Amino acid sequence: MNTQTNTLHDIADINSAFINKKQFNVGIYTRLSIDDVRNRNKKKNTLSNESTSVANQRDILSRHIMKMGWHEKRVYMDDGWSGSGFDRPAFKEMMDDVENGIINLILVKDLSRFGRNYIEVGRYTDFILPSLGCRFVALEDGIDTQFDDNEILPFRSIMNDYYLKDLSNKIKAAHKTMAYEGKRISGRPPYGYIADPKNYHRFITDEYAAGVVRRIYKLRLEGAAYGRIAGILNAEGILSPRAYEYQSLGKPYPYKGNPIWLVKAVKCILKSETYLGHRVQCKSMTMSHRSTKVMQKPPEEWIRVENVHEPIIGAETWQSVQEINDRAAEIASDKPRTPSLFRGMLRCADCGGTFNCSTTPHTLATGEKKVYISYQCARYAQTACQHCSNHYIKQDTLKQIILADIKRHVISISPDKSKMLSELKKALRLDDPAKRDNTAQELRRVSKRLRELEQKEAKLYEDKLSGVISAQTFGTLIKAHVSEIGAVRNEQVRLLEKQTEYESSVGNITSWMEMINKYSEVTEVDRDLLEALIDRVEIGKTNAPNAGGQQDITIYYKHIGALG
Repeated sequence: MNTQTNTLHDIADINSAFINKKQFNVGIYTRLSIDDVRNRNKKKNTLSNESTSVANQRDILSRHIMKMGWHEKRVYMDDGWSGSGFDRPAFKEMMDDVENGIINLILVKDLSRFGRNYIEVGRYTDFILPSLGCRFVALEDGIDTQFDDNEILPFRSIMNDYYLKDLSNKIKAAHKTMAYEGKRISGRPPYGYIADPKNYHRFITDEYAAGVVRRIYKLRLEGAAYGRIAGILNAEGILSPRAYEYQSLGKPYPYKGNPIWLVKAVKCILKSETYLGHRVQCKSMTMSHRSTKVMQKPPEEWIRVENVHEPIIGAETWQSVQEINDRAAEIASDKPRTPSLFRGMLRCADCGGTFNCSTTPHTLATGEKKVYISYQCARYAQTACQHCSNHYIKQDTLKQIILADIKRHVISISPDKSKMLSELKKALRLDDPAKRDNTAQELRRVSKRLRELEQKEAKLYEDKLSGVISAQTFGTLIKAHVSEIGAVRNEQVRLLEKQTEYESSVGNITSWMEMINKYSEVTEVDRDLLEALIDRVEIGKTNAPNAGGQQDITIYYKHIGALG
């Protein structure tokens, strides 16, 4: 431990009178990096540097808390998370507790455990935490934001950030070297291949899946579109690449829905140079060591090594298919691509999927040219009608339905707003005063109990400091006490959230009524109206004319949902 650490430890003796004026509820934050976890796994749960272990971090920090006379409130642990970003589950939970006043001091073993991005670390230590009234202590770096001698903090942060950048550069360099050598960097073997059990970097052919790949190329050469190929494979019951992988491993398929072939998978297979026996890697990159955002590189920057493994598709076949793909892409690019009116708002009532928009030019008897716009369930369209069913609607029809529904609600609101509010509260099940009164009564009871427990907690600390009870007795009593206080506080939060949810829901109804009234004179549905009022629209199955031709359309309004 360095001189600064010793100095920080001595604060307990030098400034005890000052520090004891305020009760510090401490949140211990511990973190294991991805490399720490890898080392632990490699060495059968023994970290190569035991000082980084969570148990060791907590032990050091708990002893310091006892020495300082603080109150250890909670321990937060992020296991296997990089220090470059701050989107870590335990870190976010800790910051929520800071905002809610549950803790007012964050204690870490050293600054690198808190984070390695010096810009973000500085933002937290200099602005966010002080503004929330929260003290920050990095024990072994001698950093304490309650005192003004923290000149070393930015330098520590910069060194931690530099370490992360240097590590990132080394990993990228190593990956690039492996890629130029034709070695496998990461990821699963592509469909049609399996990993050689004797050599991680070598793919060997999976004859069944390779046969499916050859079939896909044959269908493409015969003129089948991507969706048509997916439909044929689904109709024949051929497992999708991911489902086949799980079956090969003897594992159940873990995802919801049917494991079907989609256009995306077919397109990927028909464009991959892997099936020529080549290995193409380093297709993407991150913006920086501080960012997880991935950007695609242009093809000329990809690292391509030829004849690494046995090909599944011949060069002539592969080239012919690429020419077909290029022609299809060229035709698609010639079509005008204006954003659809209902983009992102339509959902299939049966499969929950999105909708595709299609435009059909038509020449009327008068010679006038008109473009018809319609929407169809994407899953139904992309699997050549093999999955889901025909959920289809014309844009003009949907606009009329939405316009009529808005007018209907405006007419309902106009005569008596209070009556409409009451009816909406009833429709949304917000009209039970007994439940609300019970919640308020429970909240008062829980709040009273919490005050009692907090007073008892303060008394325990006073008894410990005055010597009425020993440190050992205090530790036993406070442990049970903290457990009860945590349970009561959680119940208080739950009841407050319930009460707030009701108040928010009533406010949402009022806001919606005011908003929809603004459109009382509307005669046309445009994007601005949709974004202001509509959350989503669920489209039901399109029935045949002999079945009445009816179709269920459910409109979900923003703030209040479906009204029926």
